Amino acid sequence: MDMKSKILFLLLIGILFIGTPAKAEETEPCTNFPLIKGIVSYPDGSPATEATVTAYVNGMDSGYVISGLSSGGYAISPGNVPKSGSVEVTLVATDKVGYSLGSKKVTIACGETKEDIHIRLSEPDSEDEIFCGGGVKCECGDVLISSHTMDYDLENCSGTGGILVDRAGIILDCAGHIINGTGSGSGIYLHSKTKNTIRNCTINGFEYGIHLYSSKNNSIINSTITSNDYGVYILGDSIFNKLMGNEISNNTYGVFFKYDGYFNDLTSNTICSNTKKDIYDLGSNSDSVLDNNNTCDTTHNWNDYGSIKCTDKCTGDEYDSEQLVCFWMDCINQQCSAFNPEPQYNRIMVHDYNYLMESYRCFLGLNQNCNQIIY
Repeated sequence: MDMKSKILFLLLIGILFIGTPAKAEETEPCTNFPLIKGIVSYPDGSPATEATVTAYVNGMDSGYVISGLSSGGYAISPGNVPKSGSVEVTLVATDKVGYSLGSKKVTIACGETKEDIHIRLSEPDSEDEIFCGGGVKCECGDVLISSHTMDYDLENCSGTGGILVDRAGIILDCAGHIINGTGSGSGIYLHSKTKNTIRNCTINGFEYGIHLYSSKNNSIINSTITSNDYGVYILGDSIFNKLMGNEISNNTYGVFFKYDGYFNDLTSNTICSNTKKDIYDLGSNSDSVLDNNNTCDTTHNWNDYGSIKCTDKCTGDEYDSEQLVCFWMDCINQQCSAFNPEPQYNRIMVHDYNYLMESYRCFLGLNQNCNQIIY
């Protein structure tokens, strides 16, 4: 067998044994969606005919409005509900004519219907128990409607998660205090919100530490985000958001950009020791002139401006599984020899599934940009 045949054989063996990256275990979803019906009214009891209703499950926007009636009625079918067991749904109603929010918490199971759920809008600046901000302390699952500085910890949040930000242009300053979860929901969640600042927070124990969905021009500053499935999760046309001076570590993923999260900036963050990737970018976020001075080891599709991966590494000798793939047959490249100071001939060294496939495409002549592969 000639040398190229050996290469092809080993590549095919690698594909069979490595396979595709494993997906995280997921709870079986409900397919017979539950239904919640009711009416939204003004404080005097008259129908709020221009109100809209959003459902939050585990701290995430998860409602699909089926109908809105001139009488102020609504019907909403929450998604993201498991097939077995029940969940707590937070219904948030908003209005266009000067009243503040109204809300209601409902526990519901797959396939269940609940009717006559009345949501009453609050007067502006009302201190409804489910809203927080200003001088009103937040509890788990509360909706933040004005700037707030915490002088307390928020611990053992489950179900709806930590804090839902439901205004634009406000500041949440945790002042070093903790927002802690029990493994589900979001520590802080923003949906379609702009120009907010989250700073000095310590967030841990959630599925999503900070979750931005379709949100723009927000800032996350000087916060410590650890021990979540996703430290910071950005998606849904979330653009021009800035993360600066944060420590994001010991999560499954540090910062995760979905396909439709783009033009977001990372500056002077330490993103280390996350088990899958420190930065995982499925959008178009890196190489901005504002992406500078981050510290990380493992990335996907991310480079600081003018750098490969991040400007600095977490440790001097940490190995990045997405660095150069080498065919150890005649390897004298300095970057290759850093992996193994004594090359072993007639052997393929592949550390990443995506690069394995890239090598296979190069071998077949389907990809002409093969100057990183030595064989």
